[in-house]
Amino acid sequence: MSTLPRFSPRTHSFALGLLLAIVPLWSNAFAASEHFHFKTLDGKADLRGQIELPDKQGKLPVVVMMPGTGLFDRDVYFGLSETKKDLLFKQLSEVLQQKGIATLRYDYRGVSCHEESKSPDKSCVDNAIRTTVTPQNMRSDFEQIYHWGEKHARIDPQQMIIFAHSEGSVHTANLLAERRIQPRAVVLMGGIYESPQSVVQWQLVGRFHDHIMKADSNQDKKVTAEEITTYQALDPLLAMMPLEMLLPPEDLKVWTSAQLSQQLTAQHQEITKVTLAENDHLPYPSESSVQASMAWWKMFFREAQSTASLFSQGNIPVINHLGDADSQVSLTRQQAMLDQLKAKHLLSIQSHPGKGHSLGSHTLFGPMSPESEKRLVESILKQLKP
Repeated sequence: MSTLPRFSPRTHSFALGLLLAIVPLWSNAFAASEHFHFKTLDGKADLRGQIELPDKQGKLPVVVMMPGTGLFDRDVYFGLSETKKDLLFKQLSEVLQQKGIATLRYDYRGVSCHEESKSPDKSCVDNAIRTTVTPQNMRSDFEQIYHWGEKHARIDPQQMIIFAHSEGSVHTANLLAERRIQPRAVVLMGGIYESPQSVVQWQLVGRFHDHIMKADSNQDKKVTAEEITTYQALDPLLAMMPLEMLLPPEDLKVWTSAQLSQQLTAQHQEITKVTLAENDHLPYPSESSVQASMAWWKMFFREAQSTASLFSQGNIPVINHLGDADSQVSLTRQQAMLDQLKAKHLLSIQSHPGKGHSLGSHTLFGPMSPESEKRLVESILKQLKP
């Protein structure tokens, strides 16, 4: 392909039920860990996870964790350091336990492990189950997990905090607006305040436009194939793309800002049209590698209400930790959306200079930097009762 980027909607990828069994690892009153396992409300899958309980007297505050876009188990393996800190949620859980805070983590339905923990003959993902995943049952699953934790004998239901990463902010906001959960506060990492529809439009148009035009080394407001070839390895986002998808078409020779915007906008419109025409029940992006159902992917083209407006209906504090080098969510766009919102007194942004989507040095991946981890934990502690 000679023009950028011809994404196919089928191949592009970003992002209280019946209790069957609770399996505690220890049975004493101050158990360090309890694993749970129960059926989803729709009966199509099992939900598994664990609650970590600090060795501390009395009822405990708890942080309930929701991952972002990906095939994540409870640990959320999403880093490049090749250390245990790449397990973003497990690492944060351990830090919070040291502060006397319980944590509740779970596996997305159809996911049983992560790549670093699986055996050679074991798959971490059940494609048949993942094909049933929709925005609605992702929200239902989290609600089910939340209420299980709320009723736990060791948990103070007035001291529940939600921690959500990326796409998890969208589902949390909808649950709050619908009054299906009532936590004390929400703390986000790489969270979205604009709508799913607008963030994906930016990802497919504005984001790529800005990154490609940065290749203009001689500042003549034109980007050549040679400039892109030289610049690609220097840009973490473009480095993840095939070079041929970045180059200008042969008939144009170069990209100008206007030509590139026109091309990307046309492609986004075509992706939207084709995506919305697909059957909701088809696997996305393909039968052999399933992220979720097509209904899940359509969320990013259907849901136009800003997440900030949904959060504001929850009438609780929401703190969004955002890196200014985030490749998935634009800090300036989230701040602009927040500034437009009238009922915004409980919503805020904490900026992390030089940090990416997981508050680390990489624009997308973790691990979280020590300074960002400290600030995030402090914002959680601040929301709890003295």
